[in-house]
Amino acid sequence: LNFIEKNLPEAKVNLMPQYRPEWKAGIYPELSRRITGEEWQKVLEILSRYSVKSTEV
Repeated sequence: LNFIEKNLPEAKVNLMPQYRPEWKAGIYPELSRRITGEEWQKVLEILSRYSVKSTEV
């Protein structure tokens, strides 16, 4: 986000909470689950620190 903010000020970021593990995601524990509401709130809090444009949140 820092790079986008500084180098691509007109770029839009699309963050979506609906990640769904598929296919071989199960072999990687960090990818084998959906995100929690708490994790999503943390993402939104981090996004709010930057002056980037978001298309969907």
